[in-house]
Amino acid sequence: MEDVEVTILEAHRFPAARQSFRLLQEAGLWLAGAAVVTAAIGILLARRKVRAAVLTCLGGALTCGALLIGIVIGRRATLDELPPDVSEASAAAVFDALASAPRTLAWAVLGGLLVLALVLAVLAGLRRTRPARR
Repeated sequence: MEDVEVTILEAHRFPAARQSFRLLQEAGLWLAGAAVVTAAIGILLARRKVRAAVLTCLGGALTCGALLIGIVIGRRATLDELPPDVSEASAAAVFDALASAPRTLAWAVLGGLLVLALVLAVLAGLRRTRPARR
């Protein structure tokens, strides 16, 4: 088996890449927090809170689905644009390693939001079918 060397980042570009990565990490946390706060405010201000919560969960799940599709499209686009001297298998392994955590998190959040939407919808339905108190 032959050893393959893949250059991901040249040494002179490492400090700038590190700074950009940290900025993206922090921005990602703030954006996620802002999304949760905005969703919570929207639900609290809604007249039909349960319906708003169900629709917010479904919208979040749809967004996670779009992220997963984007990862697949980004992987294919990345591998299609490789220079001829770069191993596609090596580049795919690097991409998969880097995209593993976001992909797993997106699936977990998507599943959690769908379960929460289902539970809220069922509870809302049970509340409607209960006889009115006198």
